[in-house]
Order: sequence, then structure tokens, then C-alpha cells
Amino acid sequence: MNMFIQEREATNIPEKEDIKLMTLEEFWDWYPDGYGRFELHNGEIFQVQPTGTHEKVAGFLSLELGVEIKRLNLPFFMP
Repeated sequence: MNMFIQEREATNIPEKEDIKLMTLEEFWDWYPDGYGRFELHNGEIFQVQPTGTHEKVAGFLSLELGVEIKRLNLPFFMP
């Protein structure tokens, strides 16, 4: 399946007729496991970068969850 991935800041975006739109189910099947962050907007795939705020929230949640997992001696880990 030939798909087009674009970055939000991209300036060399092909014409709309050159882009193969995909369904949500196709996007789920295609999504690369562990490689990058992507969003589907109106059938188009966009590669996105996390913002500083989101990274801070994710870091905070990971830290707090890790502390509680250790404190409660739970059989989980944070990758």
C-alpha cells in the first residue's frame, strides 16, 4: 500500500489528488510500532513531534506512576 506521510511544517506538499486517503482501520493496520508519532487528519497521515508541554506531562506521569508501582510493590514496569 503506497501512502503519503507529511509533516505539518512541510512546504513541498503534493496536490491533493496525489495523496491516497486512508480509513481509520487502514491507519491502525499501517501504524509503525515504536517508530515515530503519527496522526490521521481527514484521511491523510501527518508525522508530528511532541510539544514541550506534552513531554513534561508525560514525564511527570511516568515518574509518579513509577514511584507508586515501586511503593506498592506491583509487578509492573515503565518502559
